[in-house]
Amino acid sequence: MKKLLLPISLLILGMMPAAAQKINPKGRIILEEIRMSRTDPSMQSTLSVKPGEQVRALITLNPGYGPSALTSTGFVEVTATIGDICVALFPIDRAEEVAELREVKSVSFGDELRPTLDFARPSGKVSEVQNGFTYNGQTMSFDGTGVVLGMMDIGLEPNHVNFKNTDGTTRIQRAWNFTGTDGTNVTEYTASNIRSFTTDTDKETHGTHVAGIMAGGYKGIGIVAYLDVAEQPTGGFNGHFKLDKENGMNVPYYGVSTNSDLALAVGTLTTPNIIQAVSNIIAYAESQNKPVAVNLSLGSNSGPHDGTDAYSKALSELGKRGIIVMAAGNEGDQDISIKKTLGSSGNNAYLRTFPYASDAINGIVDLWGSDNSVVTLSVGLYSFSTRKFTPVFTLNGANQQGTTANKTAFTSEYNGSVVAYSSLDPNNNRYEVLMQFNSVSRKSSASQYIAIEATGNSGNTLYLYGNDNALFSNRAGGTGTTATGYTKGSPANSISDACCAANILSVGSYNTRNVWGVFNNNDEGGIYGFNGSFPVGDISGFSSYGTSFQGTKLPLVCAPGAGIISSVNRYNVAAQGSERLMSARAANGALTDYWGELQGTSMACPFVTGTVGLWLQADPALTFDQVLETINKSSVAQTTVPERWGAGKIDALAGIKYVLDKKAAIGSVFEDEDQRLVLTPGSGSCNVYVAGASRMTLSLVDLQGRALRTIEVSGDNADISTDGLTGIYVVEAVTDLGRFARKAVLR
Repeated sequence: MKKLLLPISLLILGMMPAAAQKINPKGRIILEEIRMSRTDPSMQSTLSVKPGEQVRALITLNPGYGPSALTSTGFVEVTATIGDICVALFPIDRAEEVAELREVKSVSFGDELRPTLDFARPSGKVSEVQNGFTYNGQTMSFDGTGVVLGMMDIGLEPNHVNFKNTDGTTRIQRAWNFTGTDGTNVTEYTASNIRSFTTDTDKETHGTHVAGIMAGGYKGIGIVAYLDVAEQPTGGFNGHFKLDKENGMNVPYYGVSTNSDLALAVGTLTTPNIIQAVSNIIAYAESQNKPVAVNLSLGSNSGPHDGTDAYSKALSELGKRGIIVMAAGNEGDQDISIKKTLGSSGNNAYLRTFPYASDAINGIVDLWGSDNSVVTLSVGLYSFSTRKFTPVFTLNGANQQGTTANKTAFTSEYNGSVVAYSSLDPNNNRYEVLMQFNSVSRKSSASQYIAIEATGNSGNTLYLYGNDNALFSNRAGGTGTTATGYTKGSPANSISDACCAANILSVGSYNTRNVWGVFNNNDEGGIYGFNGSFPVGDISGFSSYGTSFQGTKLPLVCAPGAGIISSVNRYNVAAQGSERLMSARAANGALTDYWGELQGTSMACPFVTGTVGLWLQADPALTFDQVLETINKSSVAQTTVPERWGAGKIDALAGIKYVLDKKAAIGSVFEDEDQRLVLTPGSGSCNVYVAGASRMTLSLVDLQGRALRTIEVSGDNADISTDGLTGIYVVEAVTDLGRFARKAVLR
């Protein structure tokens, strides 16, 4: 994750101009960097965005205005519109001009997220769905056919054999690579030219691994280092290792929706780029009249956790058009959050804590109040000899900024700097103070410890969020002496911020493997594992969880995410200079592709996305609410630490049976309730009428999700043939007004 580093002399305590108050804190940091660089040319080389460069931003408009309010300026290009939010490109130097427009409510840019199966498939009951199961006397199987699955990630090898059909053609129908300093240059690929796209970066493999779990389909011959399933131990490194170099074996590490179409985006992971990518993926699926699910194995702990920021709102809107699945985060075992309701006196009137890290403290620390009242925040130093906290700077009102730079009291004790911004957020009317820690480390000669103090009205609940390199403790430096009145952090609100938005399916992780085989040096073979710290079947210790500001417990469901083997970016393997930690390899023409182990909710997330792809094949009209209902009704509930599991362990087989049951039940909740769709069965045909439609694609779909008849017509009325068909079917109408579905009994 790119860090926004500020020079020591960057800021002084002061008020921000009115236009800047509409710009999110990360964006203000970038603008301050540019301002200072004009008087200090030595800063030019460290700027995250150079003067004159284009920046992609999320612009929230005031009610009653549309994108023309932006494009009419002549220097703003709108590339997507989602509700009242526009994804826009403009020169960074003109950001404040955009913010000054009366039509603009807020401008958000500079926020950057970080990336957060043979054992996995049986645990989630995917193998049964892929291989075949009996339902109402029929044998059925599903593999994601007719469904578009997408993602935004980093480190993709798009021509990996895992993403090809058995005839060697690609399953990737669209790909987008966001390049440039802020990802503002986008290259689009189709199936016809995807061969020219090697990788977005050889420094990462995350996207190749994620896409492989979600939809990888290679089942051919390769060289595999593996442990017999029956002999896998419950912990430790003992087990039976096998490596057949002579004959090879079928690679067992394929994914979930093995025959789905793929639309994949990669590149710079800023929030506007992610929204643009998700919008592109959904628009492509809609152009093909296919259902879509999008995987986001990305996250950030900073934010209001209430779904009101521009990124969360845009995702929520897009979630009405496709199923969006998001990783919960990997900080479930770290003291990354604090929640405290202020009292009227004594220690209850304050929130005090020591920020710390194993090395230097870096990144964002974000404080939110529960209302619009001012929270007075100080960053300062605590002395155990005097038992006193001394502020280095204090913010006591909205739209102020402060820094430890050039403050001798701080620089004599610590390296690095802290910069803070206070604001009243225009999107939720809540008070926020965002702090940027820049390589803050304690000097060996120091006698005091960095601390944060916040106070406000009695009854105001404060929420403090850190990251995996900025934790909170009641002990000095995280491990030293305990200070009276100081609050220890907790993982209890470690859930990623955007998981708190509506229409987002958040996913936690549980363990399905704790040992695995690797090639080791010269294919001598070896066994790697977690030393028993990841008991099979248990929640993964790293799996984040929490409660949204509105009170929703998250994540919503869990899936296999520890010790997952999936496809790996061959260019990353080459950059590493060794394949010793790989678990499988296979020929891809004259080249070699690889599979290896990763862990995280980033791996659990695509398992759920792929499972949703199977369900969408069974019922292409599923909405987010219906997918969530399926999860809640079919997952395997867990009684140990239930607050971390959501509905429990996802069960693809029970889920698809639930979908089929609902699809077959006339008048059920999965039947479209929009009265604009009217069906009139006749002899050998069914008349379909959608009020107000000007064009329609009509499909007659069986209970296995197969479209048996499809026609395209102009107008709002047409007959689709039912000749020779009996039983229960779904009539689906994809129109210029949206997608409609209704069940019909044919006799």
